[in-house]
Amino acid sequence: AATNNLVSSTVGYKFYDLLIPAPGLGGDVTILQHNEQNVALVTSNGEVWTIGDNSSLQRGTGVLTNLLKDERTFAQVTIPPCIWIESNMDSGTTVTYLAITATGLVYTWGDNGQGSIGDGTTVDKANPTLIALPGGALVDILTTGRPNVACGGSVNCSVAIVSTTGQLIVWGYNNQGQLGVGNTTNQLSPVIVPGITCRTGGAYKSVYIAGRNLLNNMRIIRPDGSTWAAGYNGQGALGDGTTTQ
Repeated sequence: AATNNLVSSTVGYKFYDLLIPAPGLGGDVTILQHNEQNVALVTSNGEVWTIGDNSSLQRGTGVLTNLLKDERTFAQVTIPPCIWIESNMDSGTTVTYLAITATGLVYTWGDNGQGSIGDGTTVDKANPTLIALPGGALVDILTTGRPNVACGGSVNCSVAIVSTTGQLIVWGYNNQGQLGVGNTTNQLSPVIVPGITCRTGGAYKSVYIAGRNLLNNMRIIRPDGSTWAAGYNGQGALGDGTTTQ
């Protein structure tokens, strides 16, 4: 729950109010995202706020320290107005954030040990970084107003973007081949997955990434409604009748 200066959270089965520094949020909370160590939110006027651990610089405020007093107060991230934010969930302290603007631009920050930022390096980023997609591609924005993206996986972050033309663009952690590029090499910069076109428009996204205990996979939906998958398959999770990755 949220008001202009307070966001209610549960700790130990009780609700606690977390203070938003004055003058407070610029608008109502429209997106609230959490993982093991952090909470991030987006307001109706596009502000982005974060709270929690900063071990991988995931607060995104330019601060390089990880002080307990800072963990307990929301801070505003300096970034163009956004409509969406998400991160890898089963992450511990290796958190990477992905934020999307209304015009389909992509910003990332936080942990970059496996190339999850997408800037060609493995250096953690304390401030949002604008990521250049191949050919100047933009993110497909659905009729619900949310972007057609996936950001997830276990421990480290894999990222997948569906462009306005249906291209599948991926980068980051690739330990199980979940990025679908034909290998298990981490991708430090965005690459187009060849031969794949995803469904665009409509109300529901067409790309999903999930994982637990480093066992990650990705699923996409193509324009004809068929479902394709890549990554971990030890328990037959890909649904292709085998257990071959």
